[in-house]
Amino acid sequence: MRRSLILFIIVACTMPTWAASSQTRTTGELLVGITPRSIAMGETGLIGSTSPLDALANPAQYALFGKGLRFEVTGMVPQNIESRSFPIYDSFDGILNYNQYVSNSMGNAKFAAGGVFTMKSESGKIWTVALATKPLVDYDYKYYEEIRDRFSTGGQQDRVLGRVEDKTDGTRRWTGIAVAAPVWKSLTAGISVGMVSGSIESKSVFSRDLPSDSTGIIEMTSDPDNAQLESRLGFTYQINDRLSTGLQVTHRGDWNDKVTIDTTTATYHSNTSFIVNRTYPMSIGAGFEYLPGQMLRSRFLAEIEWTNWKEATLSSVPQNLENTLEFRVGVEHRVLPEVPVRFGYRYSPSPFDKEYALSYLSVGTGYDHGAWATDFALQFGHLKSKGADPVADNLFGGLPRNDMDNVQDRYFRFAFGVSYKFGQE
Repeated sequence: MRRSLILFIIVACTMPTWAASSQTRTTGELLVGITPRSIAMGETGLIGSTSPLDALANPAQYALFGKGLRFEVTGMVPQNIESRSFPIYDSFDGILNYNQYVSNSMGNAKFAAGGVFTMKSESGKIWTVALATKPLVDYDYKYYEEIRDRFSTGGQQDRVLGRVEDKTDGTRRWTGIAVAAPVWKSLTAGISVGMVSGSIESKSVFSRDLPSDSTGIIEMTSDPDNAQLESRLGFTYQINDRLSTGLQVTHRGDWNDKVTIDTTTATYHSNTSFIVNRTYPMSIGAGFEYLPGQMLRSRFLAEIEWTNWKEATLSSVPQNLENTLEFRVGVEHRVLPEVPVRFGYRYSPSPFDKEYALSYLSVGTGYDHGAWATDFALQFGHLKSKGADPVADNLFGGLPRNDMDNVQDRYFRFAFGVSYKFGQE
């Protein structure tokens, strides 16, 4: 039993721990909006971006920047609360209620920085070069459970069998360059290429009380084993004075990680390393910006993004994920010339199950003062889904439970940013 418990925990370190929430140690969470302007407007950014980091969503937008130099620094503090409950049955096997048995919170601060330089040649040709670093894939996850034998009989129901505590920390960062230029009339094109770096660390501590005490610690480290790249090609086109469109195609490809797992118990120790290959999906996004007129001092953004999750693999094994179609909308209104108010909504289906989708609502504001601009945003999200018990009770001496958990994920994110421009025209 002890060896099977150790084997189970090792497998759990390398496989998904949830069914439909956005956090997973297998694929990670691909971050969309990273600045307060984007987050406040539903994480839009394919058209209408005016800051160095926002424009990374579609690098063709850099060609629309005025001549000069601009810098931006942003940060965000996310918080995710995951709660799980299991069904309680009556004597006829009907569900009476759901009893919550897990409630975990997680989240680490993220930071990004970027700069853009736009120049004009003697022939009047405009070229823009951007350098930036940003969080790309988030692997943060924390899970704690006190395992109880809730389905035993003979007066032993709800006895404590053991405990499992798992914590995964890690963010893959994108650091790269983007170039953009006008192509034809109101058409611009841009491309960005960046290196993906960053380690993922996971630590699992488990203890079993019955039938005999046993404790173990499993530590896992995942480091890039090859040159991991993400590239993005984008276009913008201004249809008229009020309507503009944007298009982007993102390629991620294969990322190899060297995974090291160290397992220690009172009577057992092992250390093993292996290569894990992850194939990340390509995505295609399109959006438009509408300006109703100077009287309203407003702008409206709407976007869709298709992601080919079916091509995602782990060590050449398909993950049986579903392609997703995401929707994002945002509104900005200038209550004063220097003070915008922003609102947004994002609908993000889960690639693990099309029945479940995350819904985000966001709000934000800022202040533009000459060359300086400061922005703030708040975002709230919620998801209800079904998921298998992450830790099987029978591995701790209890009875197996084959029904599904009720899973609720609640999300909160605060973002802030500062930008400064030199000599913009």
